Amino acid sequence: MPGLGPLDQPSGLVGGGIVQVTANGTSANRCRVDDWFRTPGQLEVLVLCQNLAGAVADSRFTLLYQSDETTRALHTGYAWVTSDGSAPMPWQANSSSPTALNTVTHTAGSGLYTVLFPGLTAAVGNAQVTGQGTGSTYCKLRGVSVVAAGAQVVVACHTETGTLTDAAFNISYVAGGFAHNHGGAYGLANQSTRTTWYTLGNSFSSRDLPQARRAPNPSSPTTFLTGVYEVRMVFQASTGGNPIVTALGNNGNTCQVESWSMVGSDAVARVACRTPTGTAVNSQFSFLYSTRHD
Repeated sequence: MPGLGPLDQPSGLVGGGIVQVTANGTSANRCRVDDWFRTPGQLEVLVLCQNLAGAVADSRFTLLYQSDETTRALHTGYAWVTSDGSAPMPWQANSSSPTALNTVTHTAGSGLYTVLFPGLTAAVGNAQVTGQGTGSTYCKLRGVSVVAAGAQVVVACHTETGTLTDAAFNISYVAGGFAHNHGGAYGLANQSTRTTWYTLGNSFSSRDLPQARRAPNPSSPTTFLTGVYEVRMVFQASTGGNPIVTALGNNGNTCQVESWSMVGSDAVARVACRTPTGTAVNSQFSFLYSTRHD
């Protein structure tokens, strides 16, 4: 079926897990998680990609799977949230409150959801969101903060034209560092018009902190592209890795990964942001680069 591709991954992961997906390439397609389930010896994820009108379309994408690694000292959580705001599959590993599960607050018809991850009060953390199901809605971040009770993430879901609507989504949150033997970087690209390198806000890295800037215009080096960014993962080139991105803001804008490559000792990703109609637009976004290293 066009636009719907199974992705098989080896099993050996503990318990359940959550999936995040970002469209990859220069088109304006969007990708979402249709479903994910275990079959003998593997995990199967169904990824649904669509054009701006909501019709299925073949597209590249990047994917992150986060499992229940309950034997590790993690400070992380996830949930599959249904359109009515229930969370039938919450999970959290948190040494300060190991039995607390995330909660969701939602007013029917608003398209807005507040997800609380109890006890995850580290100064830095990263949230990612992906729409879930067979529809053409998409979801993004409206706000991320740390309150006394834990990490609080506001999610906004939209129709394909950008109108707020109730919809199901996957959400994941990591506080502080990464699990043992895993590396990477994350942060908030919160200076959407800046054309010089700056350190991402709310950032963490297993090497040096990540940086971002608007991408230079290749046809006019003294100008910069609208809505296209370079994110530099400093000293991460040798490990390889995979980027995931979610747009942030009080609007219907979306962001995706155009490409990523190794440049000297760094890994550099290009992120493109668009309005619901596909027009390039400067936007904030949450960025996560996941690697594995010794």
